[in-house]
Amino acid sequence: MSSYEEDVLVAIDIGTTKICCLVAEQTEDRGLNIKAIGSAPSVGLSMGRVIDMGATVNAICKAVEDASEKSGYDCQSAFIGIAGEHINGIKVRGSVAVRTGIVAQDDVDRAMKSAMIMNIPSNCQVLSKIPLEYHVDDLVGIVNPIGMRGAKLEIFVHVFTVDSNSFDDLRQCVDDAGLQIDDVYLESIASAEAVLTPAEKQQGVALLDIGGGTCDMAVYVNGAIHHIHEVALGGDYLTRILSTALNISWETAELLKLSHGCCHEGLIDEDYGIDVASLDGLNTVNVGVSNVCQILGKGVQNIYGHLSNNLIQSGYDDVVRNVVLTGGTSLLMGMPELGLEYFNRQIRVGGPNFRGAMAEWSKTPCIPPPWA
Repeated sequence: MSSYEEDVLVAIDIGTTKICCLVAEQTEDRGLNIKAIGSAPSVGLSMGRVIDMGATVNAICKAVEDASEKSGYDCQSAFIGIAGEHINGIKVRGSVAVRTGIVAQDDVDRAMKSAMIMNIPSNCQVLSKIPLEYHVDDLVGIVNPIGMRGAKLEIFVHVFTVDSNSFDDLRQCVDDAGLQIDDVYLESIASAEAVLTPAEKQQGVALLDIGGGTCDMAVYVNGAIHHIHEVALGGDYLTRILSTALNISWETAELLKLSHGCCHEGLIDEDYGIDVASLDGLNTVNVGVSNVCQILGKGVQNIYGHLSNNLIQSGYDDVVRNVVLTGGTSLLMGMPELGLEYFNRQIRVGGPNFRGAMAEWSKTPCIPPPWA
């Protein structure tokens, strides 16, 4: 497979717990046929920020090499997904007079330029800008104004900024790994494109991407992203509280969570004990499944509580019709059932609609890949 094939896409998800490199082939109907997925443990990041440049570079290299070997594709450039508390959303507006009386692309471009006349902190830079809606004279809620008649065009834009130093550190890591960056995407937007339906984004939906180190919430209304929020709590947090409460190692707690984890007591038919290694590794301790469930349940309630409160404070709680869960931690048994109690609306677990031999594994990121 040539490294210059235009129908082949390479994407790298630089997460807190793992770094994944995906090689996919674009199909005729604009779908994706996964050729390979490479992954490596991520130990050089914390909440989306690089804390160890060398470790991050090595992890990127390992993930890319893994994907390259399995796909036969020489990965030289990639799309990068980023998230973290250092990303902020700002809503701005701009307006211009329509030059010819009929809105043209030039008018839209000028309106966007007008909106971007804003004071961006010196330590930040624009990551992306998403139009929310347009107004033409007295008409509001317009998705595409081109061709409409009017004298004044207004644009409302959601601008996402990122801490410059953190962003530059991440780009440097990708560069040191020998890769060119095709583009950088906010992971909340990338996840939404892969998981949400157009109808959900139009009606109002909150996407909760619950990973290992963080949980990202993205709220879509009228087809556009209107609000983002990140909580520095995820699967690692659940493992940590399980480890502390049961006095077992982090590794043992992680295996226990994956093999017998549940966060909703109503789903446990019967209680039984599980023998796991003690903290010193010399003995075993018997742990009840119901006890594990209670501990994990309290942790998940804490995560959902943070997100529910933020949704209410954002002002979008009344317009969100559905909640969609995604990310590795969303696969923990009981997550949608417990989420229903907190958000009190329709909730589902969503995954990307990929094709190919690796498609099923891509939907279950907490399970070791077939080659492990």
